[in-house]
Amino acid sequence: MPDAEVDDDMGQVEHCPVSSCHASRADLHAGCQSLGSLRVHVDAHLLGALPGMPPQEWLQRHNVAICPHCGRSVSRRCNNGVHRVCMAQQLRRAGPAAAPLVLGGSPDVPRLLGELPDWDEICLAPVDTRDTLGAGILPKASKAFLQCVAGVLLRHRPDAWSVVRSGTDTLAHQRARLAWTELWMFPKACLAVLPGGAAKQKRNGNILANRLERWLAGERRALWDEATRGGRPGRRPRRGDAEDADAAAQRLQGLPGQAVQRLWSEGLAPDTAHTEGIMRSKFPAAPAQQHASRRLPAADANELGEEQVLAALRSFKKGVAAGPSGLRPDFLRQLACDGPDARAFTIVLTGLVNLLAGGGAPVELQPYLAGAKGTALKKTTKFGEPDARPISSGEALRRLVGKALLRTEMDTLREHLLPCQLAVGVPAGAEVMPLLARQWWRHYEQDTSRILLTYDEGNAHNVVDRHAFLTWMREVCPGLSRWLEYIYPTAHPTKVFYNGRILDSAAGGQQGCPLMMACHGVVQRLLLESIGVLPVLPGSAVSVPLLDPPARLDMAPCYADDGILAGPAGEVLRALRHMQQVMPSLGLTFSSLEVAAPAGANHTVDWAPFVAAGCSVSPSGGADILKCPLCRGGVAHFDDAVLRSFGRISGLVLSDQQRAQTALPLRHGGCGLRSAESVADAAYIGSRAQTHQLCLDNWPLFHWDVAHPGSPLDTASCRLNAHLQRGGIATLVNVGERDRALTQRKLSRLCEAATLALWKQAAPPDDVCRLHSYSAPLAGHLFETDYCERAGMRPTAEAPGVLQDLAIPEGRRRPADLLVCHGAGLADRLPDGSQPHHLPQTALDIAVINATGPSHWPKTFESPGAASSAYAASKRAHQQTAAKCAAAGFYQPLVFEAQGGLCSETGSVLHALARRVGAAEECDSELVFADMVRKIAIVLCRAAAGSLQRRRRTWFRSPGTPASAAAVAAVVS
Repeated sequence: MPDAEVDDDMGQVEHCPVSSCHASRADLHAGCQSLGSLRVHVDAHLLGALPGMPPQEWLQRHNVAICPHCGRSVSRRCNNGVHRVCMAQQLRRAGPAAAPLVLGGSPDVPRLLGELPDWDEICLAPVDTRDTLGAGILPKASKAFLQCVAGVLLRHRPDAWSVVRSGTDTLAHQRARLAWTELWMFPKACLAVLPGGAAKQKRNGNILANRLERWLAGERRALWDEATRGGRPGRRPRRGDAEDADAAAQRLQGLPGQAVQRLWSEGLAPDTAHTEGIMRSKFPAAPAQQHASRRLPAADANELGEEQVLAALRSFKKGVAAGPSGLRPDFLRQLACDGPDARAFTIVLTGLVNLLAGGGAPVELQPYLAGAKGTALKKTTKFGEPDARPISSGEALRRLVGKALLRTEMDTLREHLLPCQLAVGVPAGAEVMPLLARQWWRHYEQDTSRILLTYDEGNAHNVVDRHAFLTWMREVCPGLSRWLEYIYPTAHPTKVFYNGRILDSAAGGQQGCPLMMACHGVVQRLLLESIGVLPVLPGSAVSVPLLDPPARLDMAPCYADDGILAGPAGEVLRALRHMQQVMPSLGLTFSSLEVAAPAGANHTVDWAPFVAAGCSVSPSGGADILKCPLCRGGVAHFDDAVLRSFGRISGLVLSDQQRAQTALPLRHGGCGLRSAESVADAAYIGSRAQTHQLCLDNWPLFHWDVAHPGSPLDTASCRLNAHLQRGGIATLVNVGERDRALTQRKLSRLCEAATLALWKQAAPPDDVCRLHSYSAPLAGHLFETDYCERAGMRPTAEAPGVLQDLAIPEGRRRPADLLVCHGAGLADRLPDGSQPHHLPQTALDIAVINATGPSHWPKTFESPGAASSAYAASKRAHQQTAAKCAAAGFYQPLVFEAQGGLCSETGSVLHALARRVGAAEECDSELVFADMVRKIAIVLCRAAAGSLQRRRRTWFRSPGTPASAAAVAAVVS
């Protein structure tokens, strides 16, 4: 019962308190083993399913109340007798009227409010916060943050700040300000990252738990001072130390991409006046006409449901940065998906998201809720000069609302922006422009008068006119308008907090806002309407001068702020000049313009007018589309550079066979350094299949050119099928007709199979055997703790006489390493294939074999994992161990390979054990499984290292259980 706090007295039999119920008699009913299971039966009486009601004396003795909302039993300690889910639903239905009932009242609100830090102080505090919390701390954090969100919903008043220092400032206004401020300060006050790393993990967990307990007890200012108080300066880390530590932490969190990025990143830019100037240049002042802009009242916001909010939470990438308050999307997702009060939290969070989406938050909080945390990353210009790359991280709640709202209008936006704008809700949209340009280039390589112009808009999201995109979005997606009007005010700026300073964001949008791509896209459409590429939206309040006659272009696709104009040189020049005249009224400017002719040196185009318009002529005669050159090549050089880097890092001089093995995926015993050249053809064919209709909509002459010998599609398909044939793959790729089933994933898997087959054909048998040993399930993973104990299975490790109570004919012989008393669920199938119905105890016999050793080499050569499966069967058959153990329970061998692999039945037992631990501790079983596998692998590696050390000595271990098997048994138990 996650909603109630129950003291289960395990082992004490409880009978129904209703005297008329048959379950109240010990001679008719076996009774319940705990109060929790008895309460399920009592709920049937309370809900009328069974006659009779429990006496009040029984309810009081067990500290149980009847929930006034659902009528079921609940502990009195749980919200004064209200289920958390019921409380959350009551909050959404009753609104502020329920605040005194659910949250109670504070006797000295003015004093508490005066002690809290102001919002600028909270946002400027240099406190890093945690992404997620451990299972021991999560319940306290869930309860505390749930109270914060519920407090805002219940005590919210739109005029909470507008009445400050006036005679109308009531206690209700003060409570509203207190609730909002507590929500804003909670992450930095209670969830700060503490120093010490893994060495101080237990201490830091205790500190965070203590802070959460103090928060729940009402402490505020002391917590804030403690969290923001700087410690004594320690040793200044050497260059690379901090990066290495951060990268290692990110790798352990399952973020390998961010770990690699952290290592090669140049780090933060120095905090100088030059860097600050670069940051301020990204947030220009508002144009003069913006302050006087007015729009009609916005329509009601789209109503968001719990599933939509959860989907938006899950769409955040793991490890994304926090905003000014320190609240992280990972923490919100953990509370909503894995928290002990996940259902209640989701209901309350949905209420807060709808409040914000409707623009209902106090207007005085706009600079903060719509603000961002600024960061300057170090970079170097192409001329070698030091520079900075500004990064803004918006508030987590702001991004959550934007993501949820965007999903409700995605179909509308896609219909409005396609076919030209390919960046909003278009899968593989970035691949369309290079494919279009390449085929257009080949089609017109004999046309001396046609050109292709590529353009990029400078700082587009931060400078696009706010009035323009607010008005346009109101017409296209009225359900987003209230939130857009709130986060992008035209009368005053929002705030970007950068290194203890506040930068004003008064114009344009905010880079990284989930809605900004759509806002810029609708303004970008105005440019295409102005040159006649797209029809004008009828009845629109926003209008721009139209080019008359419209430009006769071949195509004009764009992706975000990058685009193409292709066609006769004169028409492209007319369109460019008109766009340059219209763009200032929309707040946009070109940052780069480049022209090229498909005819190469044979063109007859006069470049002078284009140069005068700000264009540069491509020096190579080609064109780069989204940094993608229109030529094949480069991938082989890239692959070679990757392998040379791997050789330098590992200190190995790789042979051709070894270089080929590194390109194999991890599941096939390789290093996962997949060759870009080997999958280039599969990627190209998959991209062509997925984007064909989009390309055709932009340029009617675009075609599926597999029937043209020498075309890119024909060449790619021929190379791919030749590779598959060499690898003995019977299934060849038929690209004669366009089929969306030709996905890159499907084709890449075929390529991988062919590459693996080719490698095995060229490799000697010993190498194939070693490859199989490292491609068995879980092989190569790195693996310590009491998992059976945590699952409540009462394990007993190997000891003299531990199995003497088993009724087996040869009680003197030890048949297994571990006896699990509650073994139900550990085995999905018995050796004969039947399902086990009752397994009171299970004997786990753990063994570690060398898959490449002489006795196991033949089986490993056959297929990955075959050696461990065969050894498990031999252990069952040895002296009829499995049959002799059947009378007392179930015999289950767990065979691991020294290389890290295991057989399928061992994997099933580990998965079942992880599920039991997850159910017992109410945590994610997949995380438990990953942790268990990692620790077992570490034990295997340590045992292998120990064996190597012992072989170097002159003494040997006495006969007995192998060290590796004993170590793994200690982990599993």
